[in-house]
Order: sequence, then C-alpha cells, then structure tokens
Amino acid sequence: MITTKKFYYLATVVALLSLLWPATLAAQEELVCETEVTVQADDWLSKIAEKEYGDVLLYPALAAATNAQAAADSSFTAIDNPDVIEPGWKICVPSLAQAQALAGSGPPGGASPADLTATELRNATYSGIYEAPVTLTDGLYEGEPFVEGAASRPVVEYISEIYGDLDGDGLADAAVFLVENSGGTGNFVYVAAQLNQNGQPVDAGAVWLEDRIQIKSATIADGQIMLEIITEGPGDAACCKSHKAQVAYALQDGQLVQVSSQAGDLE
Repeated sequence: MITTKKFYYLATVVALLSLLWPATLAAQEELVCETEVTVQADDWLSKIAEKEYGDVLLYPALAAATNAQAAADSSFTAIDNPDVIEPGWKICVPSLAQAQALAGSGPPGGASPADLTATELRNATYSGIYEAPVTLTDGLYEGEPFVEGAASRPVVEYISEIYGDLDGDGLADAAVFLVENSGGTGNFVYVAAQLNQNGQPVDAGAVWLEDRIQIKSATIADGQIMLEIITEGPGDAACCKSHKAQVAYALQDGQLVQVSSQAGDLE
C-alpha cells in the first residue's frame, strides 16, 4: 500500500487563499495552536501538513494560522510566501477542523444535500487510469497481483479534492487528485473530474499529470481546473524538477481533457 509520504512533498491549493485568509479568520472562533512545530532544514509546509493532518492540501492553513499568531506574537514569523519557509521558524498547527476551514476544504458555502462530499468521492468510480474504470473503497483501490502470489499490484489512492462548477449547471463539481502505483518507483499523479448530478458523483474521466509532481496551487474557475505545477525541464531527473507550468483542464464532450499549458524556468 502506498501513502502520500512517497509523493516528494505534493504541494497544493494556494489559489488566491492569501486574499481570503483575513475574512476566514474573522468568521470563525478564536484560532488556537494545538501544537507548534519548528521548521527543520528539509521542511515544506506541505510536508508538515501531511505529518500533522495526513493531508498535504491543508498546508495553506498552516500559513494562515501562523500569520494570525505573528500579528500578536513576535516569536512567530509572518509567512509571505507559503512556498518559502526557513529553518527555525515556528509554525502554528491548529485543530483539524480549523485547518479545514482555513484551507477551504469541503464544498463551498457549507454542505447541503446537493453537495458532493469527500466520503462520496473516496468511494467513487474513476476512469482514465487503467483500461477499465476502478472503484475506490475508503479512498483506495487495490487490484489483483500482476503475478499470483507476488506483492506488486495496481494501486490507486485518493489524495484530496477541490470544488467548483465544471459543467456550467451552477452546482459544485469536484476535481480529485489521485496517485497510481503499480509496484515500481513511480508515483503517477492524476486529476479526475467528478460531476455533481443530484448530489451524486458521476465520473468524467481522469488525466495523468506526471510522475512525482509538485502541485503548487489548484483551483476551479470559469469551468476549468487551473494548476500551477513544478515540472521537468530538459535533462531533469524525476526527483529534481526545474520548470514551472500553468496547466488547465476542462470538459470536452463530457470528458476531462487538458486545454492549455504554459511553462517557464523557476525563478
């Protein structure tokens, strides 16, 4: 079985969040640091989020909570860029519920009977990864071994999701991030579309992103899934990517496809 620890620090969902943090903080109960973490030399916020919550997509909440503490406590350093933290900084780790609220996890506007839920998405059917669709059970699909009695087998694991309208019907659909591994060293990340039809997820396909990709931000706007990723440049190894790209995905004939890509060197 694979876990998110193998993803080389899969990062995500900044997507205008810095503009929304003040309003989010004002709208909820007093923020409390359940624990404090001191940044180590090899830490990223996404790595800390995975360790503390088991969900790399909650890393913007750590930045928001730390910035809230820094406003009143000089022992915290304000985080201007969630992608850049320095050894020795203190990170405020709020409760899981507060972290999810800060990071905007879950359907926008609060859950209702017509909203898709993470539980439904973790048990949904996904096509576009293998020749036949696979159905997850509590976020995991494990196929039969490639060779009887061997350990290697097809595995698909659910990572997280973001919400937004993909098909123009005014309902919040979901973009789901999955990782596939068939027993080798590669961890192949996919983005999948699940459409909201009367509150039930309907598969609209998955698209392969890359092996061991770093997702810096993810959002849904104007019917498109917009990703900022760190990708391979000429001569790069899978471990050491040197280019960034803005990639967009949208529905065409009811299936998710890539519609644009723009790449450049890391600054």
